[in-house]
Amino acid sequence: MWMHYKEDGIPDVPMDYTDDVNQLLDRTLERRYNGNRAPIGIFLHAGWLQANGAAFKSWIESTLAKYSDVHFVTNYELIEWMRNPVPKSEYEPSC
Repeated sequence: MWMHYKEDGIPDVPMDYTDDVNQLLDRTLERRYNGNRAPIGIFLHAGWLQANGAAFKSWIESTLAKYSDVHFVTNYELIEWMRNPVPKSEYEPSC
């Protein structure tokens, strides 16, 4: 599973959020974006998505508006890109 981080830098268990969902996702993205830039796997279960779907959708939309070089892709799309990487100018996201 992936880790989120609280404001004090302590990991927060993904299935047991204690902070605002958007703040957790923002901190996680910033750590990766300004760090090693490794992909972030976002794995959700139906119950979490039902409870937090609107906030998650809002976070995705604001993230895409803020970063032109962040993409949301499926695991399959990531593997296919790794098999045949293309420059950003040729990449066509499907999500």
